Amino acid sequence: MTSDSTENQAQQYTSESTRRLTHHARALLSTEQGPEQLLESITQIADAVDELSDEERKQLEELTRLLHLDEDNASLAETLSQDAAFTLDVSDDKMSIFLSIRPAVGNGHVLTQDDLVSELRQMSVGPGLMIEEMKQAVETAAAGESVEKVLIVEGRLPDESSPDRLALYARHSSDGSLDEIDPEAQVAALRTGGLLCQTGDVILKRIPGEPGESGFDALNHPIHPEPPDEVEFSAGTNTELVGDEVVASVSGVIMFDGSRVEVRQMLIREEDLTANDEPIDFEGEVMIRAAVRGGASVRATGNITVDGSVEGARIESTGGDIRLRHGVAGRNEALIKAEGDINARFAENATLMAGQDIVIDIGAMHSRLIAGRSIQMVRGRGQIIGGSALAGELVEVKQAGAT
Repeated sequence: MTSDSTENQAQQYTSESTRRLTHHARALLSTEQGPEQLLESITQIADAVDELSDEERKQLEELTRLLHLDEDNASLAETLSQDAAFTLDVSDDKMSIFLSIRPAVGNGHVLTQDDLVSELRQMSVGPGLMIEEMKQAVETAAAGESVEKVLIVEGRLPDESSPDRLALYARHSSDGSLDEIDPEAQVAALRTGGLLCQTGDVILKRIPGEPGESGFDALNHPIHPEPPDEVEFSAGTNTELVGDEVVASVSGVIMFDGSRVEVRQMLIREEDLTANDEPIDFEGEVMIRAAVRGGASVRATGNITVDGSVEGARIESTGGDIRLRHGVAGRNEALIKAEGDINARFAENATLMAGQDIVIDIGAMHSRLIAGRSIQMVRGRGQIIGGSALAGELVEVKQAGAT
């Protein structure tokens, strides 16, 4: 190839890098170098391909084209031609694979998606392959640009398992059905002592958690989630642990602190208590969901709760509180006596005696009130008319006496 012919070929290229390359090509192909020296120079350039920048690689690409134009030196162009090369780097945690590509030079093999897919298949890469990212990287390399550490495979972490939970059950409605108690209702019911059960009821149950969906790493190895956390619970007084369930051994009030459940023994009566009925004398708590009529008698060592009205009856708790949700119209015969507190909506013509506090909402009329600590009538009307009120520390009412 003569100097003139090289000049003519160089006119087809206009970039500054090409003009410089043409100069090197003329020197490289001049007759001043023998075939052995020429081959040695070409081989040195080919060996340095991995160290070239993208700009230098483009210059080498143009040099290769120039060599191809000379029939006498076309074989040298083949020496400079380089197949594209790529590396797949797996991250230390094996959750990612990064692709780097060195573009082809001259007549070298251009990297294709099939080349990559074949290699990734041998690595057992699965659903984490990012097709679009891989395609874009291959196209970039085909255009002569290097690709450095492009994420093309990404694993997926497993989903977290849902933990076990505890389900609390109680007979909290008037129809007596056993239902699961939601947390808000549980708090309210515990405050009022309204979580009730009967002997043999399943009052607490462990509901197993759901395991999370498994994930996979970049090499498609499965990653299993941690098993669901097992919630701890225990059976307390008057209960029995049977597998993942707690069964009530007696009828009564459920007490639950979030992990331990027990039952305070309670006698539950759904009908009115009258003078004709057998007097109630119970070791534990008593709940009467109806009225206590004149002449009836109730005695218990624990708390006593009456949902209905109280007439001229005798009600005594030797070790707890008395709660009269409706009130007492005593007809000068009622005696309500508690070791602890007495809470009532109203009191009329009755005697109330509490070791601690007497709390009345509407007021008291012509009644005898005696409390070891205080008498309080401030939440509702708070009116006391007639009768007497005697307390060890405090009597507090909104209105004393009638106008």
